[in-house]
Amino acid sequence: MNQPEVAPYGGFIVKSLEDEKANEAKIEELSIEVDYNGTVQKIRPEAFKLNGVDNLSTEEIKSYIDYYLNYTVTQDEENGELKYNQIPFDDQITFRVEWIDDSNVVIVFKTNQDQINALRQIRRIATTLDENDPNFINEVIQEVDAKDYNPIIQFRKSQSLSNRLGLPEKDPNEVTSIEEDETSIELKIRQAFQSDRKVKNASQYSRYYLVHGEPERDLHPRRHKHHHRRSRRDGESIEIKANEPEEEDLFADKLKGNNGRKTEIRNGDDEEEDLFANKLKKTRSRSPTRNNDNGRYRQRY
Repeated sequence: MNQPEVAPYGGFIVKSLEDEKANEAKIEELSIEVDYNGTVQKIRPEAFKLNGVDNLSTEEIKSYIDYYLNYTVTQDEENGELKYNQIPFDDQITFRVEWIDDSNVVIVFKTNQDQINALRQIRRIATTLDENDPNFINEVIQEVDAKDYNPIIQFRKSQSLSNRLGLPEKDPNEVTSIEEDETSIELKIRQAFQSDRKVKNASQYSRYYLVHGEPERDLHPRRHKHHHRRSRRDGESIEIKANEPEEEDLFADKLKGNNGRKTEIRNGDDEEEDLFANKLKKTRSRSPTRNNDNGRYRQRY
């Protein structure tokens, strides 16, 4: 008797789990110790560190990385307008942002190879060494200039909802009192270490919050629902009514501010972003990810 065929998606799941285990083993293998400025540091092979992000939101950092990794830029010969084109879906590199402190973030990738490819593209002066060269690690652990942030300002404007709908942009002459000059942003990049982790109680030391203020979180009163249960006492069935608190969404207070709008959480340790979230969305729509340009008021930690 012929054995029943295994559903195709079953094979995909098994292969995915095997690939994940192999990737974890590879990352562990590459997590070697190195000498860095007189201290022993352990490499974090799937991530690099970005310094100088003091005045940037998480979305702005994502746009910066996305621009250099997943877009090509062409210029219209007639009107000089820049056009931003996403590279083929299967070639795009996914990543997430983890905050360390006001000035530093770690950009985390799925694999070491993705991280190497991204590191080469984000460094202002690309390394010419092959990753198998013994000197490669010694070169990439040194902090160097990253590529310019300036192109991201126009890139983000092009990706805004108002731009896509053909609506007029905000008056360029209207400047808020807390707006800072993004053209002066200078970023540094190096290979990440295991010690590049968020500082405890980072929000208490945040200059960003000092300047922009810290959003108040919307604390929803817990709803109650009636729960009916029955018990037996002395052989008699008794109905008991009890008010039990209904669990709220664990992240409801993080996703909404007092005005009911979604507020970005800038906390690399408490909230992990799915590395494939963007790709899953793009399978439904290949249009570029929309960015929220409604001001610079962001929640970091």
